Amino acid sequence: MKAHFLVINFRLFTFHNMRILIISQYHPPEMGAAATRWSDYARLLASRGYQIQVISEVPNYPSGVISHEYAPGNRFNLVRAGGQVPYNLLRVPVWANPRQNTFQRMGFFFSFMCSAIYAALKLPRFDLVITTSPPLFVGLVGVVLKRIKRNRVILDIRDLWPESAVILGELKNPLPIRIGRWLERLVYHHVNHLLLAVPGFTEHLERFKFPPGTRMLPLMNGVDRGFYDQVGCIPRTEQSSPFTVVYAGNFGLAQNLEVFLQAAEILIDKPIRFLLVGDGTRRENLLEKAQHRGLNQVEFRKPVSRSELAKILRQADVGLVPLMDSPLFLHAIPSKLLEFMACELPSIVSIRGEVEALISQSGGGLCIEPEDATALAEKILELYENPTLRLEMGQRGREYVGGNLIKQDLLKQALTIIEKEA
Repeated sequence: MKAHFLVINFRLFTFHNMRILIISQYHPPEMGAAATRWSDYARLLASRGYQIQVISEVPNYPSGVISHEYAPGNRFNLVRAGGQVPYNLLRVPVWANPRQNTFQRMGFFFSFMCSAIYAALKLPRFDLVITTSPPLFVGLVGVVLKRIKRNRVILDIRDLWPESAVILGELKNPLPIRIGRWLERLVYHHVNHLLLAVPGFTEHLERFKFPPGTRMLPLMNGVDRGFYDQVGCIPRTEQSSPFTVVYAGNFGLAQNLEVFLQAAEILIDKPIRFLLVGDGTRRENLLEKAQHRGLNQVEFRKPVSRSELAKILRQADVGLVPLMDSPLFLHAIPSKLLEFMACELPSIVSIRGEVEALISQSGGGLCIEPEDATALAEKILELYENPTLRLEMGQRGREYVGGNLIKQDLLKQALTIIEKEA
C-alpha cells in the first residue's frame, strides 16, 4: 500500500467545475439503501457537471466477506463508476467481519474511517466534502478534512446514531455508548450543513450546538427517474400464481422479519407465497425457523440486481415494509417503500409515525401496528380477496412517487443553496 499509488492515479483526472468528495462506507455492488442513496446522487451530481470523487469500502456488506474479485482487499482500487454518467470511485481497505459483537462492529467502522482519512488526505483539496451517516465514524473523516484542508463539509443523516445502535442492542456497553455520543457532538460541531433524509430528525438535532450559519436541508429518500421510467416499461402482472407477498432488503434486527414468518404460518392453508429477497445477519436464523415450522410457501432468494428486482416487484402482488416496534422508527420512511410504490406494488407498512402521513397522502398502501402478525395476515388476506383495491393502490402509489419523490427533483432544492455558497 504505497502513497504514490494514489497520487499517480489521480493526476490522470483534471477538474474544471466544482469538485465534490463523497465519503460513503457502502457502495454498489453492496445492497441496500445506504449503498444506493449516494451512488445515485453521485451520478446525478456528475450529470450536472460536477467533478465527483467517491470513497467507499471494498465490497463486503452485508455478508462480511470480501468477494474474490476484490481480494485481497488490502490495497486502494481506483475505478470509474456510474455507467453512462461516470464518476471516480476509490475503494479502500476495511476489516470485513460478521459484525456479531460490539468489538467487530466498531472495528469494521473504525477501519473504514482510518482508510478513508488516509485516502482523502492524499487527494487534492475539494470544494465540498459530503459524508453520509450512519455509521457516524464516517463523519469524523469530514472533521479531519475540515481541520487540515479547510474543506466545507456537509453531513448527510439517514439514521440517528448512536441512538439506533443502542435501541437495536448493537451497543450495550456504557463506554462505547459514551464514545458514540461524544463523537456525535464532535461531528455536528464541525459541519457546514446537514442533509436530512427525514424531516422529523430536526426534533432530535435541535438540542445540539452547530456552527453559525449551519442549515438543515431536506433531502428525502426518493426514486431515480431512470429507475422509475424503467419499471414503467416492465409488464405488470395483474395477479401472480401463486399470489405473492414480497419483502426485499436487509435481513437485520431492525426489520424484525419474524413477523413475516408468523403471518405465513397463519395463512399456511391459503395459496399465498411469501418471498424474501436479500441478505443480512438474520438470514440464516430466519431460514432455519421457516424450515423448522414447515413453511414451504416461504421462499428465500439472495440479493439480485436492481433491474432483476424491478421484474420481481412488478410480478408480485403485495410488498411488505416492516420495522420493529420502537420510538426510534417514528420518523422512518424506508426507501424500499418508495421503490415498491414506483413499481405499482401496493404495500403493507408495519410502522407508525411519519410514514403514515405518506401512505395516507399517496393512497399507495395500508398501515398496521408494528410486530402484529395477526393484523399483517388480515391485511394480506384483504388484498388477496380484493384485486380492484390492489390495482387502485398500485396506481396511486406510482403516481405519487412520480409527482413528489423523484431523486433529481429532491436534489435540486438542496443544490440551489449549496451552489450559492460555492
